[in-house]
Amino acid sequence: MPAEKLQELQRSYPAATLLTEGGYELISLPKLKIVTAGTEAVYDALLCPRQHSGYDTRLFLDRQVNGRGQNWKTFPILGKTWWACSLQGIKADQPYLAILLAHLRHLQ
Repeated sequence: MPAEKLQELQRSYPAATLLTEGGYELISLPKLKIVTAGTEAVYDALLCPRQHSGYDTRLFLDRQVNGRGQNWKTFPILGKTWWACSLQGIKADQPYLAILLAHLRHLQ
């Protein structure tokens, strides 16, 4: 099942790759384009489609999105510092693409 979910995500984001660290499944999304307030910016991102740090799913970014999200915190993952905002309610029982899009909608 995770392989199928990853393949579906790769149809929209071909550079998506599966990584693991400390028992967490992470999907690397290099050069992910995020549109906020009508402006597009490029971020390196990690999608965690499973529970992490008290949240059903997480989207980690290489930096904060100015003016979007609340309670940004840093996380050391894969030898880098990643940022994630507080966002509850994005369930892990969805396709990876749906999880990613839900996180991105929150940042628009």
